[in-house]
Amino acid sequence: MIAPAPTPQTTDTRTRLLEAAHTLIWQNSYSSVSVDDICRRASVNKGSFYHFFPSKTTLAIAAIDDHWQTIAPELEKILASAAKAQEMIKQLAQFIHDQQKQKFDEIGHVCGCPYASLGSEMSMQDEPLRKAVEAKLENATGYLEKILETAVAQQSIDKNGLKEKAREMDVFIIGIMTTARVRNNLDLFKHDLEHGLLRIAGLQ
Repeated sequence: MIAPAPTPQTTDTRTRLLEAAHTLIWQNSYSSVSVDDICRRASVNKGSFYHFFPSKTTLAIAAIDDHWQTIAPELEKILASAAKAQEMIKQLAQFIHDQQKQKFDEIGHVCGCPYASLGSEMSMQDEPLRKAVEAKLENATGYLEKILETAVAQQSIDKNGLKEKAREMDVFIIGIMTTARVRNNLDLFKHDLEHGLLRIAGLQ
């Protein structure tokens, strides 16, 4: 039997729950945010919550998947811009800065990397959640590797060690975002992020 297509109302309810979960967990922490908090933020009753998600873990996993689907097209636009690899990195640094500034303007605090914050908090407590976060970090590393492959094609760097270099770039991004969150300082994104990525890539 074919399941009926979701109505606009049910789709909207699920979307509100995803957005509420992502926002609250990113701004605070997984442990400090309850199902009640998420329902209040989404203006959804608890029965509707459990209709869509059997637990807070399944919602959190769905929320980070949804967030990645939101930013992935923007990252692909940078890759498809036909710019030099150096310009792609500059655009990426600007995109990360703009995402962080938007959250800063909303709540007055740098939120850092949503995946790293969630993963570092829950990696020893919730294996499905850890694996979901790890997958998103691997996606990010793969994206960075594509930029490096563009640099190779443009004869700006050699092809040796691209995977390792992409992983180092991803670790550097997470480090900058974590430091900016701790210091509540957006200035790190203005200078350190772009120049550090260019240095690691060998494109300075």
